[in-house]
Amino acid sequence: SRLQIAVTGMAGTNAELAIAFAGRTRLQGRLIDLYDTSGAYKRSLVFPAMIKGIARLRELYVLLAEIDGAPTLVVARHP
Repeated sequence: SRLQIAVTGMAGTNAELAIAFAGRTRLQGRLIDLYDTSGAYKRSLVFPAMIKGIARLRELYVLLAEIDGAPTLVVARHP
């Protein structure tokens, strides 16, 4: 059997955990699911490019993304 990786990155704050998923839908590699500190699902965010890694500081997301085939650091703000 072939190993498949679902999570491409995780980052957390005191209030929530953000998990970037590879997935198999049309949003493949662009989805970030947010969970509260109890692990309950809160909502999903969709990024316009393929996410390769994620870091979080308060409401700032620092994403390692693939844009036009090149690795790119992107800083995005989300309340």
